[in-house]
Amino acid sequence: MADTNLAVLPFPFQRIRRRTKPVAERRQITEARIRLYERSQGLCEMRISPKCWGQITWRTMHTCHVVSRGRGGQWDLENLEAACPECHIGWEHNGGKPCPPKNGGGL
Repeated sequence: MADTNLAVLPFPFQRIRRRTKPVAERRQITEARIRLYERSQGLCEMRISPKCWGQITWRTMHTCHVVSRGRGGQWDLENLEAACPECHIGWEHNGGKPCPPKNGGGL
């Protein structure tokens, strides 16, 4: 019979517990994203990729920090840019290098 105790882990370390953001902080982030989308009028503000999408929707918009949060950047509208995923992930964070396909690329 299998042990149904979920507290026993097969690993010698504890699970990583992630803290969720407080409700007030989530509300502030949502309000900043709404104001950012209104300011951008549905257009990518970064435009650094040759494959830039140009137009973005609420669902495809990436919120980019000019000064990263790790370096003390805030969720202020002056510190945010609306970007398409290609400009934000493909060029700002990946340096324009193509990401390998997840399916192995036909190897």
